[in-house]
Amino acid sequence: MPPADIKGFEELYLVMPTMSFDLHQAIRMCDPMSKAQLQDMTSQLLHALAFMHQAGIVHRDLKPGNLMVNFDCDLMVADFGLAKLIDSSIGTEGDLTDYVVTRWFRPPELMLKYQAKDYDSKIDMWSVGCILAEMFLRKVLFQSKDATEQAKVFIKLLGMPPLTVVEKINDQSVLSFLKREAKKHAKS
Repeated sequence: MPPADIKGFEELYLVMPTMSFDLHQAIRMCDPMSKAQLQDMTSQLLHALAFMHQAGIVHRDLKPGNLMVNFDCDLMVADFGLAKLIDSSIGTEGDLTDYVVTRWFRPPELMLKYQAKDYDSKIDMWSVGCILAEMFLRKVLFQSKDATEQAKVFIKLLGMPPLTVVEKINDQSVLSFLKREAKKHAKS
């Protein structure tokens, strides 16, 4: 419920039912999920995201640890601490930063600081793909110890970014890194 003084209303608290554990714990402690469980939880996650994205809300930190589940495989999205309202009719609420989403679930364009200040709900969808892979494989898909190693994993699996993308990168340290990686791949 909003406070009596609606003009000072700057925070929103969500009250949710208690859930048994988060998806990260469920993946680690349970037997591999059945096809029906995977489909059910995926459907719930996609429906929740469709609802949020339709309202202009981008979560920006989707990961198994932020998805609460119970023994009936009910799934709820939690931890909206990094969420932003992105709505073209009212503008973007607050600055969009490239430091969103736990690194293992962050899309390449943010890791390489391409479109770091100009993104939308697609970053949540990248995270969903990483979460689904983890549910299926029972391990993190793009695991790394730091941002540089993460970028190397992306390049190894996805290849070098196209020149049209590289031309739009303004961060000199990222450009230098990509040039070094391009030389290594050219020699291979």
